[in-house]
Amino acid sequence: MVDSGLRIRNTAVISGDNPDRNPDNNDDDANIRVPRLRYDLEIVKDVAPTQVLVGDQVTYTLSTTNLGPQRSEPTAVVDLLPPEVAYVSDTCDGSLHNVDPAPIGPVDLPAGTYWTWRIGELRPERTVTCLITVRVVQPGDAILNRAAVISHGIECCERLSNNLDDATISARLPQPAPLPPVPPEVPSADLAIAKSGPARVDQGGRIRWTLTVTNNGPSASTGSTVTDQIPAGVLRPATETPGCEVTGRRLECRLGALAVGDSTGIVLTGRAPLRAGCDTNPAGVSGAELDHSAANNTDTAQTCTRSRAPALALTKRTARDVVRPGEVFAYSIVVRNRGNGPATDVEVCDRPSADLAIVRAPGADKVSRRQACWNVRRIGPGKRRAFVVIAQVASGADPGVKPNTATATAGNVSGQRRSTARVRVRSGAQACPAGVRARC
Repeated sequence: MVDSGLRIRNTAVISGDNPDRNPDNNDDDANIRVPRLRYDLEIVKDVAPTQVLVGDQVTYTLSTTNLGPQRSEPTAVVDLLPPEVAYVSDTCDGSLHNVDPAPIGPVDLPAGTYWTWRIGELRPERTVTCLITVRVVQPGDAILNRAAVISHGIECCERLSNNLDDATISARLPQPAPLPPVPPEVPSADLAIAKSGPARVDQGGRIRWTLTVTNNGPSASTGSTVTDQIPAGVLRPATETPGCEVTGRRLECRLGALAVGDSTGIVLTGRAPLRAGCDTNPAGVSGAELDHSAANNTDTAQTCTRSRAPALALTKRTARDVVRPGEVFAYSIVVRNRGNGPATDVEVCDRPSADLAIVRAPGADKVSRRQACWNVRRIGPGKRRAFVVIAQVASGADPGVKPNTATATAGNVSGQRRSTARVRVRSGAQACPAGVRARC
């Protein structure tokens, strides 16, 4: 299929066996132009609910219609999710999250990372709909989310005003209802909580959250309760802080007296989920005394889990650069895991060139004069395995450079790693004497 709007040139050329005294008329061109399709794309964006709390989920509905009169060129819907929300899921076939869309249309889009839905061609009067679900992670009075429909072609009548649509929500932190004014003689303590934790961890890595409760006065606190809702997927949550207990996915601490200006700390530990993504963890404090400042009674910490993946690197070397026919020498092979996840079912193989033969390969699972292979069940992150190959130059080998290539593969790593060491065979009647390390 040829893209619309293209100009196609076709050239014909004639030639003969005899010299041509006038070669200027031996070729000619013909041009055709593929007409552009004309159509009008429209996008309508809705959201529900529009007023939410931090931690709630909302769903955006994107409906795209081709108003005609002709089918559209390949079409895509892009949506720049605002930083106050985190992507959860969508119902769009073939959508991509956290990618930069290719500039395939005339709509002016700001720089950023987009959610993209590639629809393809759209027939006239056809409407396609997609639902995007997000979780609200930050408060905001007017959180704007803009979506656009773009394509390769020229829209009918150059009407682009319906290629954009917005949806707005408002979000606030969950807070208890404000307390009534307290007479001055009634004790009150302004308790504040601050929560911190790692911004990023590896899958299954250790997480340590710290919660700090401070009494800002004006009265001493005779006791308080701290609660923390642990995110789903966190493994083995635990605490050793006195007065605290983890039950299921909830941490609850009953703290003792706290003088004005004093602080106390709580430590919550666990292992990161075995999936990639970001989790927001809210915590709150409430005291026995009245608290006039409820805004500082809650705090959140967000931790993002990175995928664990191995990364193999292979190195092959020889201590001898120059050898003679019949000489025996050694290669060293080292495979390293430079990733943050274990490499499993690793196989390292060495295959010499035709003028070289394997004499010994200590520890090899398969060995012959033409090949030696080692199988390693697991190589952990940052670990390495080393192997040695004893090879011999054929007695009738021709002088020149002889390559020897090693390969490494793993069951959970795509592709093959290769490393080649080369020796130069120098002509001569005798090989170097055994035990002599100097180069001949």
